[in-house]
Amino acid sequence: MRIFLRVFSESAMQAWSQLSGNKLRSFLSLMGITIGIFCIIAIQAAVNSMQDNVMGRR
Repeated sequence: MRIFLRVFSESAMQAWSQLSGNKLRSFLSLMGITIGIFCIIAIQAAVNSMQDNVMGRR
């Protein structure tokens, strides 16, 4: 268990240093993920709306 905690803490520290060192890359990655999720939601909403219009529902 002690080894797991040590490896986990070292990994977390390394991840934090990479995030803080590469701020632009981190920001662009988060923006890409956010835009992708919003696009999927928008497409799903558009498809559901078109399906409702074809079926004659309101």
